[in-house]
Amino acid sequence: MTKIFITHHIPDPDTGVTPYQENSKREHKYPIGSVVKCLEYDATTDTYKETKTSLRLYVVDHTRDCDQEPLYTLSHNTPEEFKEKEATLNNCIVQFTNGLSTTFKGIILNHLLGLSGYSEDSLELCE
Repeated sequence: MTKIFITHHIPDPDTGVTPYQENSKREHKYPIGSVVKCLEYDATTDTYKETKTSLRLYVVDHTRDCDQEPLYTLSHNTPEEFKEKEATLNNCIVQFTNGLSTTFKGIILNHLLGLSGYSEDSLELCE
């Protein structure tokens, strides 16, 4: 029988801490309301860099992935506008998604109103 290990729950032999535990302690670098540049990934150098087409967007929500890595939801709307539109859209979605999980409804909202899942290394704070 094949065994599957979830690597973010395997402790580091030196520290005894799992990546999940380590990431859970990390705070989000960019506060909600910040304007950030979305950097483009360069596969040749394995880095993110600014380009002429780099978007500047508002940080409207803090999220985390399955490893508890801090992630960001971005939007062209301010956080206040985002929350207002989210509430309006949520009322519509509730009528059409009765019985779906809260998480799934949240995914629908984030994708309709903003861009989700941006990591800190793919963003840069605008001055």
